[in-house]
Amino acid sequence: MEGDACSSYAEEVKPSWRCFSYEEISRATNKFHPDNLVGRGGFAEVFKGSLRSGQNVAVKRLAKGEAGQLKEKEFLVELGILGHVRHPNTANLIGCCIENGLHLISDFGLAKWLPKQWTHHSVIPIEGTFGYLAPEYFMHGIVDEKTDVFAFGVLLLEIVTGRRPVDTSKQSLLVWAKPLIESGRIAELADPKLEGKYDMDQMQRLVLTASYCVRQSSIWRPPMSKVLGLLTNDRDSLEAQIRSIIPECQVDEMDDYNLATDCSLDY
Repeated sequence: MEGDACSSYAEEVKPSWRCFSYEEISRATNKFHPDNLVGRGGFAEVFKGSLRSGQNVAVKRLAKGEAGQLKEKEFLVELGILGHVRHPNTANLIGCCIENGLHLISDFGLAKWLPKQWTHHSVIPIEGTFGYLAPEYFMHGIVDEKTDVFAFGVLLLEIVTGRRPVDTSKQSLLVWAKPLIESGRIAELADPKLEGKYDMDQMQRLVLTASYCVRQSSIWRPPMSKVLGLLTNDRDSLEAQIRSIIPECQVDEMDDYNLATDCSLDY
């Protein structure tokens, strides 16, 4: 976006970010000096910098090269995704710059700037680590907060079992684990290196939480706030937490990734 277009869009969605000038970004990164380069990906470079206010920032610059339109599309999709992400381990956005044909993102500090009706994004081509990818992302390129919930569920299973999500010599972790979870065979799920030396209550809690997170349909996955509750609440609070995730369990609305624990509250 340039000039008036950028201003009108900003007024329409009322963001707390702003459009930086190229001069500001160049000054912050010392003219994109190689010493400030902290990373380079397939379509962008990341530089560290400091604004006049003293705020430290990371600046992602769209790299020049062939297939410019595709790179620009991927770049703007990433901008949209970052606008939704709020996490202490993820840099937040404070603004962007589109000037002189250069597309830049300044990280650290932005708020929600996308139109409210944007509930998810379609991302093409698919990128990510196979084994952690949610079905809706792998099949349709759809990304929302439940995509990460799915990946977290896989991570929990990885911790429980000591197995990688994808192993060329074995079944995928989810395919292997599902029947064991359905039948409650926790001992067979547990990492053999533990030699049975683990707290069964904690192990059951991890498996139960993972089973909710890896549901195929994203609408049946809990938000991370409820995932935290499943992992940390006492037994009485845990039962209430489970009921709040699925107030009324109806088997015909579930899908083939759902586990027996979906319809069982006798944890």
